[in-house]
Amino acid sequence: MEPIIKQRTGHHVGRRGLEIQIRAWGLVRISRLPQWADEDDPKSVAIGNSSSRHLIKDASFSKVLNTCVQLRDKARLRVAIINDEPTLPLAIVVHDSPGVSDMKESQKKFGFLAKRFRLLIYDLRGSGRSDDMGPFTHQRWLVDIEELSRWAGDYLHFTLVGDGYGGCIALQYAIAYPKRLSALILHDTWVHGVHASMGNLKTVLTYQGKGPKPDVDRQLRLWSGFCVDEEDFAAAVSEIRHIYKPHITLASRLLHHETHNFAYSMNMPYYDLRSWLRQIRTPTLAVANKANVMNPVEAGIGFKTGIANAQLVICEDTEHATARDTLQSAAWAFLANIAGPEPPPPPPPPPESAPANGMPKPSEQPRETITIDDDDEEEESSEQDESDSASEDE
Repeated sequence: MEPIIKQRTGHHVGRRGLEIQIRAWGLVRISRLPQWADEDDPKSVAIGNSSSRHLIKDASFSKVLNTCVQLRDKARLRVAIINDEPTLPLAIVVHDSPGVSDMKESQKKFGFLAKRFRLLIYDLRGSGRSDDMGPFTHQRWLVDIEELSRWAGDYLHFTLVGDGYGGCIALQYAIAYPKRLSALILHDTWVHGVHASMGNLKTVLTYQGKGPKPDVDRQLRLWSGFCVDEEDFAAAVSEIRHIYKPHITLASRLLHHETHNFAYSMNMPYYDLRSWLRQIRTPTLAVANKANVMNPVEAGIGFKTGIANAQLVICEDTEHATARDTLQSAAWAFLANIAGPEPPPPPPPPPESAPANGMPKPSEQPRETITIDDDDEEEESSEQDESDSASEDE
């Protein structure tokens, strides 16, 4: 009888199955990810939202969809679409820190993209208010993105945004599904899992700024993925919040220690994209923060040299969260460069009622909006005055 190995997620798999999963945590089996044809789209369905207290709201847009989407494996993900206009291009944001962050952090950082995109944000499987249904592998998270993109509509291409750890997932999606992306935006992410995890541990233990001194053993459990329970996990995150995530309030968060444990004990040790970056042909923007002690800027420089169509923007005057104006300006400049200028504004609406002869009055005829210099404006005004005088003489 094949021996049974119990993983910390509570699932039982055979030894052979575990070996296959271990290879999947790296990129060995990346080509075996589902590549659905149109006739075999994922049967993901919206099943409604169970609570109205945690809805995503944005006063700038009248159409904001809050729902839960049930995927093919019956897992339910909490999803919101800001500016839900089917005619707009699609953008999907993958949030940072599985088990800690959720879609509200995505909205806070990247909500501005809804001005030009149908912006889909969601809680990762095992995070926020999505189901705690494993496995929490990168491969499973990639398939979730693919299913959500097809649930959202008939999009041949879309823009993918990855924040922090979410950028690691976005990078692997760009490798696994190279023909699906029109643009890739990375924010404070990295390319090597072990180096990032050990770097974070070093940072929190040697930090000389203000705030409480973290417990060494507890931080070792945190960054190696061996938190004992939710209480241990919450204590470990809380004591470094001023370093790790100073811009969020943990009191309103739903923490998932099993998701975090799996991410840092199973995913990160096998995550190394240094030799895979050259396969990414998608236009890529990497935004790095020089003052970010958790995610050093060297990772962003690696994207610039490793990805053929990558642009790098380095911010030097902020802490963990890149300044919103710098991030926005970098994103808009990048998107304008690859997609051209913004479309012209729509024409003015037709008059409510037409005159009897069917021809609009001269004052109702639409006028082309142009930009003129001050000198031209004065000259035009002078010519208009002369024309008015001639009309009066007649």
